[in-house]
Amino acid sequence: GNSCKMVSIKTSINSLEEADSRFRTALECYVGAIRSTGEFAVGANELSISEFRKELRRLERRLVGQPLPDNLREGLVAFRNSLSAYRDKFNPVLDGLKEEIRQIVDLLAKLAEDLGIHADRDHGWLAQFGEDLEKIARLQTMAEVRARLADRTRELSAFSAQLQRQTQAAAKTMQEQVEAYRVRLAQAEALASTDALTAVANRREGERLIAERIQSGTPLSILLFDLDHFKTINDRVGHNGGDQVLRSFAARLSQAVRPEDVVSRWGGDEFLVILGCPLQDALGRTPGIARRCGGEYDIMLQGHRHRLIVRCSVGIAERNAGETGDELIDRADQMLYKQKHASR
Repeated sequence: GNSCKMVSIKTSINSLEEADSRFRTALECYVGAIRSTGEFAVGANELSISEFRKELRRLERRLVGQPLPDNLREGLVAFRNSLSAYRDKFNPVLDGLKEEIRQIVDLLAKLAEDLGIHADRDHGWLAQFGEDLEKIARLQTMAEVRARLADRTRELSAFSAQLQRQTQAAAKTMQEQVEAYRVRLAQAEALASTDALTAVANRREGERLIAERIQSGTPLSILLFDLDHFKTINDRVGHNGGDQVLRSFAARLSQAVRPEDVVSRWGGDEFLVILGCPLQDALGRTPGIARRCGGEYDIMLQGHRHRLIVRCSVGIAERNAGETGDELIDRADQMLYKQKHASR
C-alpha cells in the first residue's frame, strides 16, 4: 500500500514538473515574441518608435514579474492595442517617405527631358533614361531606390561629360542641376542621421555607429540617460518648455563628453552616449557627466523666465564578447530601470 502511494506521489510530482516546464517554455515564447516585435519594428520617427518600445518593455516586465492568468490575458489585449496604435502612426509617415522619393525621381526625369531638348540626336538614350527613372519610382524599398539612383546618377554624369564637349551652354545647365541634386541628397543624408529637435545624432545613427564599433572590435561602453519626472516638467511648462529642456540637456551632454564620444537622442527624454573605453573608465567618468547635465535650467516662455531643477538617471554597460548591439542596450536599459526604481 505504501509503495503504491509513493509511486502515485512521484507521478504527480513528475506531472507538475512537466506542466511547469511547458508553462515556462510558453511564457518564454510569449515574451520573446513581444521583445522581437520591438527589436525589428521599423520606426515612423524617433519618438514614436521609442514610445512603442517602452510600452513593450513595460508589458514584458509585467508578464515576467507576475505571470498570472489574468495578466497573460490582459497582456495579449495590451499587445494587440499597441500594435494597432503603432500601425496607425506609421502608415502616414511611410506614405510621405515614398512621396519624397518619387519627387526626387521626378526631378531627375525632368532633367532628362530638359536635356533632350538640347540633344535631339541622343533622344533615344534620354527616353530610355526617363523610363528607367519611372521604374525606380515604383520600387518598394529605400535600399533599392538608393542603389538605382546612384547608378543612374553615374550614367548622367558620364552623359554630362559628353554634352560638355558638344555644347558648353547645355553642359553648364545640366551640371548646375546635377549639383543641386547632389546638395539635396547630401542634406537628406544629414537630416536622416540628425535629431531634428536637439541637433545631436538620432537613434538610427546611434544604432549604426554601435554596429560599426562592434564590427571593428574596439572597446565599447554606453551610457543611457533618462530625465527624471520629465512628464512633470511638461505638465508645468508645456511641451514648448519641455522641448527647450531637451535641447539644453543635449547641449550640456555634448559639452560634458569627449570629442570622440557620440551623443544620440534615443527617443523622448532618453539620450545615449557611445564611449570608446572599457567599463572602469566609463564608471569613473559618468558621475561628472551626470553632474554637468543636471541642475538648474532657465527657459523662456512668452517673455518670462522659468527656472527648473532637472535631474537624470543613467544606465551603464560595456559590451561583452559576442554580444549584439541590442543586447548591450537592453542591459543598459535594465540598469537604468533599476536606478530609477531605487531613487524613487
